[in-house]
Amino acid sequence: MGVDEGNSMGLSDKFVLSVMEDSNGKIWIGTKGGGLNCFNRADGSITVYGMDREPGALRSQRIECIEEDREGLLWFGTANGVWSTDADKPGEFTRHVNLHARNFYIEDSTWLWIGTTNGLFRFSLSEKELSPLPTRYKNFFDAESNIGITRVFKDKNKVLWIGTTSNGLFEYHSDSDSLINHVADSLDPYSISGNLLREIHEDKKGRLWIGTKSDGLNLYDRETKRFIHKSSPAKLPSNTVYNILEDKNGNFWMGTHSGISMYNPETEQFLNFGRHHGLQGMIFEINAHAATKDGHFFMGGAMGLNYFDPDEISYYSHKAPLVISKFEVLNEVKAIDITQFTIFELERSKNYISFEFALLDYTNPEENHYSYQLEPFDEEWVNSGTRNFASYTNLPPGTYRFKVKGANSDEVWSDKVLEVEIFIPAPIWEKPWFLALLLLVVISIIVTAWYLKIAASKRRENILRKEVAERTKDLYEAYSKLEESNIQIEKHNKALRLQRDRISRQNLELKIHRQNLELMVADRTKDLEEAKLRAEESDHLKSAFLANMSHEIRTPLNAIMGFIDILEADEHSPEEREKISSIIQTNSDSLLQLINDIIDISIIEANQLIIRKSIVNFHNFLEEIALHYRTNKDIKKKSLEIIKSIPDENEELLIFTDQGRVRQIYNNLINNAIKFTDKGYVKFGYHFSSDKTHIICFVEDTGIGISEENMQKLFQRFHKIEPVSTKVHRGTGLGLSISKNLAELLGGEIWLSSKVGKGTTFFFTLPLDKSSK
Repeated sequence: MGVDEGNSMGLSDKFVLSVMEDSNGKIWIGTKGGGLNCFNRADGSITVYGMDREPGALRSQRIECIEEDREGLLWFGTANGVWSTDADKPGEFTRHVNLHARNFYIEDSTWLWIGTTNGLFRFSLSEKELSPLPTRYKNFFDAESNIGITRVFKDKNKVLWIGTTSNGLFEYHSDSDSLINHVADSLDPYSISGNLLREIHEDKKGRLWIGTKSDGLNLYDRETKRFIHKSSPAKLPSNTVYNILEDKNGNFWMGTHSGISMYNPETEQFLNFGRHHGLQGMIFEINAHAATKDGHFFMGGAMGLNYFDPDEISYYSHKAPLVISKFEVLNEVKAIDITQFTIFELERSKNYISFEFALLDYTNPEENHYSYQLEPFDEEWVNSGTRNFASYTNLPPGTYRFKVKGANSDEVWSDKVLEVEIFIPAPIWEKPWFLALLLLVVISIIVTAWYLKIAASKRRENILRKEVAERTKDLYEAYSKLEESNIQIEKHNKALRLQRDRISRQNLELKIHRQNLELMVADRTKDLEEAKLRAEESDHLKSAFLANMSHEIRTPLNAIMGFIDILEADEHSPEEREKISSIIQTNSDSLLQLINDIIDISIIEANQLIIRKSIVNFHNFLEEIALHYRTNKDIKKKSLEIIKSIPDENEELLIFTDQGRVRQIYNNLINNAIKFTDKGYVKFGYHFSSDKTHIICFVEDTGIGISEENMQKLFQRFHKIEPVSTKVHRGTGLGLSISKNLAELLGGEIWLSSKVGKGTTFFFTLPLDKSSK
């Protein structure tokens, strides 16, 4: 039923706000801007009131609500007051109170409750005037309370229920003068689902139902005082209930914000009707509903009024088949028209997939609905509404099962769920045994390298010994020959007296030659001994390094293996197992850092280290380091303070560098600072160079300090400085050597200043390009 201008067979305004059937069988229809319409069902004529300003006329074009009392008076709530007229002789209207009435409820044929946008008022039907309720809640009843009233209803137990626009549901017991306010509580699953109340309905079985805007339908259990939520957006359009009409079969016909929904309280099934079923529109008004004496229903809204017999509504129950019309992998069609279970195996890199599906029901195909799920990716079914496609990107390796089902415009779902299985293989490095194999290979390489170095050192030592023995033998033979010559000369001396002077001179020359030869032999012997010492020192350093490596690797490995054995014993509480797991993780991280240091120094020696530069937000980068070390267990154990220092005038600094290598330098320096600092603080940050071409990064501590002689060796490989003989610090002696090489590869340099007993500060520079700010 809609507007028909200039014709008595049409409404004066298509926007219907209220509907009621009077005791004479006439239908009274209140509109938003066209006044009051009286529909005579006998001849189909419509009489309009409220469009003139004559005395005794209904001087309002907006009719919000309509009721009839037992005396046959019709009551109308309008924008400018409450009016009444005689149902038998309508036309002479009387205005009673100046309230903007939004809804009516007649209690015990005595009182007319008037709900307004600004409170609830009681009106005496006999006295024709306001009659305040005697109660202690005077700020709620018969007062301007700033609470909008949407519904008033008295149930079979004489309890008055009051719905509000946004303040929840009120429950009033007149016998005890008690008022209870029910509001939504996200922490209580049995609280009312929402505070925007629009309908209160007691069904034929005495059950109390509450309709809300956007929060669905509730059933109130009077015994447990719990609200049971009966709907969801997937079942009920817009999850809104504006009004409820109950047919003779106990079904609810509910006006919503998205059409009409029929609900069966016994089966809890919803059946939704839309514009294609002939509705006046999708939005219905809370007072625009009425059930006639002969069982017909009137339901209206913004586009007119629907009139129907619920027993004559037929349902289309055909369950149409479902088909996956297209399956794509990386936007390439893999298969079409899939109607039965199918298995697909994809390549590992082809993990971008999409599906298109269709329900083969052409009654109203644009209103077909779909739900799908990709197990185990989706935890629940995805209700896609009328959208008939689904896409998934970057799926990890594994086995997936895509399931889809559909429903036609009458919410009749397909018989079976159509399924497709998809398998994406995992790469080798994600296999469970790969990490163990990699660890075994690394350990094998380290052990082999150690044995090769030991063998090479022994070969060099044997060669040196052989050379020294041969040289000593040669010198001894030469000395023996000289001795023999001296003896021969002495024998001939007696016989060659005449040649004594010459022989004396020869002897003197031989003596001098012998002395020079001895000096040469001594110098050569000294050179060989120094070379031997250097070789032995080199061998000692490498042996010490390998012994240290063996200790550093064996310590975390023994801890890991030992605590794994403890875990396998299964004799510990969950807290102890969690602590043991934490120890295993810590030792695994130490072992991984050690291997990374060995790999890094090897790459640096081979001149194969690659610097990957990118734009880095340096302040955010330093904050990440600070957050990491504020939870460091060594800092907490020593009660050290970790301090981040940046220039105050610089709100943001973007530099072009390798963030991972800069983080590695900071970590090496900060870890060393924590290791050698027992109290005080560890400060890190940066400041600008004087010419603004570099930033000078620093790590400062209040630790034990470094002597001048140790500073010269600090950046050499394999050198460890133990300032206190009674305390040994774990480490390989590689960290500072790696940091020095990384700083130079990043375009900077590294140095330090230190005072023994007061602390140490390490500095390294990073260049700024023109885009840095």
